[in-house]
Amino acid sequence: MQGPAAYEELALRVRSDGLGGYVTQVVRSPYGCPDVPFDPEGLLLEPASSLRTSISSSAFPRDIGNPAQGSGNPERPEVVGDRLFRALFRGELLQNFLLSVGRIEGRQDLGLRIRLIFSPSDPGTRRLLSLPWELLYRADTRDFIARNPLTPLVRYLEVPRLTSPVLLTSRLRVLAVAASPSGIQPLALEEECAGIRAAVGGNPGIDIEFLPNPTIPRLRSAIQDSEFHALHFMGHGGFDSSTGEGFLIFADSRGLPSPVPGRVLGEVLKGGPDVRSVLLNACRTAQAARAPSQDLFSGVAAALVLAGLPAVIAMQAPISDSAAIGFSQRFYETLALGLPVDAAVAESRLAIYLAAPGAYEWAIPALFLSVPDGRIFVAETPDREEAPSSDSAPPPHPSPASDHSTTGGAGSFNIGGSGHQISGGIHFHGGQKQ
Repeated sequence: MQGPAAYEELALRVRSDGLGGYVTQVVRSPYGCPDVPFDPEGLLLEPASSLRTSISSSAFPRDIGNPAQGSGNPERPEVVGDRLFRALFRGELLQNFLLSVGRIEGRQDLGLRIRLIFSPSDPGTRRLLSLPWELLYRADTRDFIARNPLTPLVRYLEVPRLTSPVLLTSRLRVLAVAASPSGIQPLALEEECAGIRAAVGGNPGIDIEFLPNPTIPRLRSAIQDSEFHALHFMGHGGFDSSTGEGFLIFADSRGLPSPVPGRVLGEVLKGGPDVRSVLLNACRTAQAARAPSQDLFSGVAAALVLAGLPAVIAMQAPISDSAAIGFSQRFYETLALGLPVDAAVAESRLAIYLAAPGAYEWAIPALFLSVPDGRIFVAETPDREEAPSSDSAPPPHPSPASDHSTTGGAGSFNIGGSGHQISGGIHFHGGQKQ
C-alpha cells in the first residue's frame, strides 16, 4: 500500500462568535476564505446518543461507568454526517473545501488533512467537542471524509505547551500495556496482542514491548527505566458525567481494579520525555466534560494533551472488543506500510467499517494532534552516516518543519502526519503472553 507523499491542509477553528452563536474561521488553506457562521442548533448530535445506541449494548465490554442513554432508533451515519457537513461547510467555506479537494482528486501522492481547532478558553468548546466530527459525510460523492486516507480528519486542542520532535536514531519503541485486573469483565487482550504481533512482526523499524497488568507505579518505572516513544493501552475505560472525569482501569497491588483518572496518567507520562504518541483502546477516553463547572481537561484524552502528549488516539464512545482489536491490527499494519499516523487512523476506520458495515463503530476513534504541523518524530536519515570526511561540520539538530508536507513511501515508516520517515518498516520485539 502506498499513501500520499504529501498533505496540504484545511485547518478550521470552530468557536463562539461572542453573540451567542458560532463561527468557523479558516486558519490554513490552499485558498482564502472569510469567517463563516456555524449553526449546530438542531443537530442533536453527541457521541453518547448518535454512536453508542447504534450498536447493541452487549457489544461494549470495555465500557465502565454510566449506562448508555439515548434513542434506541438512531439515524443512519449518512444522515447524521450529512447534517453535520452542511452545518460546517456552507457558503464560501463550501467552495473552499471543494476547491481544496479538487486539487487532490485523481492523485494518490497528495492528500488534504482536515484539522479542526478548538480553544479551551472558548465557552462553546465543550459543546463543539462533543459533536461526532468523524461522521462528516459528503452526500454528493457519498464519502465519509474521515474514513478516507486522502482526507484524514484530526482534532487540535490548543494547549499552552511547546513540543519539539523527538529524534529517532534507530527505531520507534512502543510500550503496549494490557490492563486486565480481576473482578471485572475480561477482555480479549491476548487476541489483540496476537493481532499486533501478526501485523508488525518481522519488520526492523519498531520495537513493541508488552507490559501485562501493571500497577500505575510499575508503569511509571517502565517509562523511566527505558526510552519509549509511544504508549498503547488495552483495557477498560469510563467517564463519570457527574464530575466530568474520565479514567482508565489499572490493577492495584492486589491485582484488583483501580480507576486512574486521565490527569494521573498524564503525570506518569511526564516522566517519559520521549513519549509522543498514545493509543487508548478503551471506551470513552475521548469524551470531554460538558458542564461549565467541570474542568475541560478532566477527560482522559484532553488531560494527556494538556500534559504535553502531541498525538492521542482515543475512543469518544463505548467500543466493542472486536472493533478495538480490528482497529489496533490495521493501525500497526498500515504504519508498517509507510502511512502517517492520521492516514493510518483513516485506514483503521475503514477496516472496522468493512467488518461491520451497519454500525457506527468506525467513527468512534478520535485523533487529537496538539502540534500545528503534526510533526512529533524526526528520523535520523541514512545520509547522516555518509559524511564525506571526519572534519565535516556535524549536521544541525532537526527542528520542526515550517510546511505541512508528509514524506514517505514504500519501505518507510511515517508517524505524526508530517515528515517522519523511518527506513525499514516495523519490527516486533518482546512478545510476552498477556
